[in-house]
Amino acid sequence: MQLAGFMIASAPAIGIEVGSSSRVFFERISAESCGLHGFYFNGAGNDCVLDRCVAMNNTGDGLRIASGVGRVQVMGGLYFGNTGFGVNDLANSSILNGPRVAGNTAGQVNGTPAQDHAVTT
Repeated sequence: MQLAGFMIASAPAIGIEVGSSSRVFFERISAESCGLHGFYFNGAGNDCVLDRCVAMNNTGDGLRIASGVGRVQVMGGLYFGNTGFGVNDLANSSILNGPRVAGNTAGQVNGTPAQDHAVTT
């Protein structure tokens, strides 16, 4: 699945939820002020990419990755001002390549993703 170039604002729950799927590619998508998480990967998907995406001011996490999800790569983007974590990696399998993750209430990054120049201040 490939999605690019749009914004979801003020969704009553999760902005974008991905269940069991593989090879998901999101580019320049913004999930802002949602009632729960901005982006939520909750199935056994592999090889997912978020390229220059934004998750801001959501009531839950900016990006939540459930246990069992493999290899979510975050390339750039902004995960800012969420009530939960900016990136909550419960699978400990994501790769953060230079996103800005800051100003989140619960903390910036939860879990142990591989980080390549993630800005967390």
